[in-house]
Amino acid sequence: LDMLEKNQVFQKCLPIFLQIDSLTTNPNQDSLRNEFLELVRSAGLVIEKSATFKQKLISVSHFIGKGKLEEILSIIKNYKIDLVYLNIKLSNYLDVKIFENIR
Repeated sequence: LDMLEKNQVFQKCLPIFLQIDSLTTNPNQDSLRNEFLELVRSAGLVIEKSATFKQKLISVSHFIGKGKLEEILSIIKNYKIDLVYLNIKLSNYLDVKIFENIR
């Protein structure tokens, strides 16, 4: 960190990797997750905590269910997260719910 510019702003980030088995033919999900985390780090973000959620089948209305959403919102509040990165596009409803809790 001492090599970085002093005025550079770091955002506390929560990267969320959604592993949906029916969407991938790659059996090595760990390498995909690690690559995703490295991309987040390479953007200069501080990973405060990360999460992985697994689903066997895709369900557009339930990428993240109510229980997982509550878990994400709890992490955002407890770790004072500034930014949430996901490896997949969520519904507008979930985008808004997460965004409302970051502000």
